[in-house]
Amino acid sequence: MSTIQEAASKRASRPKGVSSVSVSVHDELGAFDADKFVESFPVLAEATGGIERLREIVLQMAIRGGLVRQVAGDQSASFLLAHARSRLGESRKLRQAEALPSEPHELPVGWVWCQAQQLGVVAPRNDVADRTTVGFVPMPLVPVDYRQQVRFEKRTWGEIKKGYTHVADGDVAVAKINPCFQNKKSCVIRDMPSGVAAGTTELLVLRPVPGVVVPEYLLLFFKSPGFISGGTAQMTGTAGQQRVPADYFAASPISLPPLAEQKRIVARVDQLMALIDELEAKQTRRREVGARFTKASLEALTDAEGPDDFAAAWDRVVARWEVFADGIENVEAVKATILQLALRGRLTQQQPRDEPASKLFGRILRDREIAFKNRVYRRMDASLPLGSDDPIFPIPPTWEWARLGQLCLNVADGPHYSPKYVPEGAGVPFLSARNVTRSGFELESAKYVSHADHQDFCKRTKPEKGDILFVKGGVNGGVAAVNTLDFEFSVWVHLAVLKLVKPHLDPHFIALALKSPHCYRQSKAQTHGIGNLDIGLTRLILITLPLPPLAEQKRIVAKVEQLMKLCDELEAKLRRSEDRASRLVEAVVQEMVA
Repeated sequence: MSTIQEAASKRASRPKGVSSVSVSVHDELGAFDADKFVESFPVLAEATGGIERLREIVLQMAIRGGLVRQVAGDQSASFLLAHARSRLGESRKLRQAEALPSEPHELPVGWVWCQAQQLGVVAPRNDVADRTTVGFVPMPLVPVDYRQQVRFEKRTWGEIKKGYTHVADGDVAVAKINPCFQNKKSCVIRDMPSGVAAGTTELLVLRPVPGVVVPEYLLLFFKSPGFISGGTAQMTGTAGQQRVPADYFAASPISLPPLAEQKRIVARVDQLMALIDELEAKQTRRREVGARFTKASLEALTDAEGPDDFAAAWDRVVARWEVFADGIENVEAVKATILQLALRGRLTQQQPRDEPASKLFGRILRDREIAFKNRVYRRMDASLPLGSDDPIFPIPPTWEWARLGQLCLNVADGPHYSPKYVPEGAGVPFLSARNVTRSGFELESAKYVSHADHQDFCKRTKPEKGDILFVKGGVNGGVAAVNTLDFEFSVWVHLAVLKLVKPHLDPHFIALALKSPHCYRQSKAQTHGIGNLDIGLTRLILITLPLPPLAEQKRIVAKVEQLMKLCDELEAKLRRSEDRASRLVEAVVQEMVA
């Protein structure tokens, strides 16, 4: 046997669609084949957007010969193409095929490259009596899902024969206007009254030559990611009225298998799509159960009367954490609940030996007044009495309500303009809103200003260790972090530097209070602007927050850090699972297009 014959024999005996097996796929799935790919569906479905990606992969593999084995006895598709040419030539509906610039990828043995216009009639016409009852297919009735059947309205042919697109049973119709095209609105026309119909003018239609191509196989191609992305790139027209050119539809390269293999592919795709639908349904049911459990769990945490009740409710959450693992938003909801309960005194026991916060608050106000009188800081009026309209809630009797400004010696922000930036080695770090996140500091994207500008900006406010950096504008609005950085820096307008009255406050408690739903809602309600949203300093200092005794502040911080660490560990486990699934999906995609 020659080398060429050996290669052909090997290609015919195994599924196609990939060239070589990458290390990542081999490590996870072993040698790549369709059966092992299907076995991996439950894992791949857990990736972000996994269900939709699975459907796309199945469609792509189908038109590359990767789902079923080739059979040596199948008649080559080249005979089908010749038959179609003959039939179309006899009916004088043969369109001149355009030369393919290159073959998009290698085809299995027995397959050929062709174009839609070589397989049937593009934009066909119907000829039936005007009184005939037929179907009418407006765009809303054209399905998106591959397995969903097209629906129709009953009309008489005389009503709709003019001004609409003609279709008949066995035709393949594709929406040409966006967003319908990108949403994969396309179908095989089936079961129309009298076998014919008309539809929206925004359809491209192919009427295949009988016995040449299975319409459902063509539908696979027209819903495949490659066809959709290629058509999107060639759209013409104004925004909101962009359409795929008819020439793209008629001349796109189609990989045509033998007729018997087309039928096997369609049957296999039906089977796999049903399996994916089942996975999606299970995922939906699991998430519905998870949503109910999450709601009940958060209510149990919120309603906890004290640390013991909270501990019991928390143990139930941890014991069934996999139920929360259907979404990072569930973890974020738990974190928000923890912060809210921390501000209500539900996480820690109040200790009789703790000095009441009223005395602590008195010393804070005294020291603050002394600093103002000595002109260490400019006076800042945040003494507006708390009223019935202020957002407050019940707190332990040893706590006090305060406004943020009453706990600070100074609240200031950076320059209200974009400074001139300099290279990293030639200046001082200049932090903006994006550099302060809920998890701490993100310094990779930090910019730099000259030493002279830095000194000038520090006249407004000079950040020091123990200060709180509060994001009052930008994408991270409402986020707070204690400054633990060991280097000098200055800040931009969207960062406020809060200088607390030390040593009467734990800055970590104030930071977690500012990140809580209670304070976050206040900051968002007071954020204004068009395009460049920001909360003014005069409104920022009026935010209300509860003040516990100093010893209890420290206990609360320790408890919150403990609980947040557990949340972070569980969230990291969830992310690792999602990342693994996403890597598998990407590896499979790369193998398909190799």
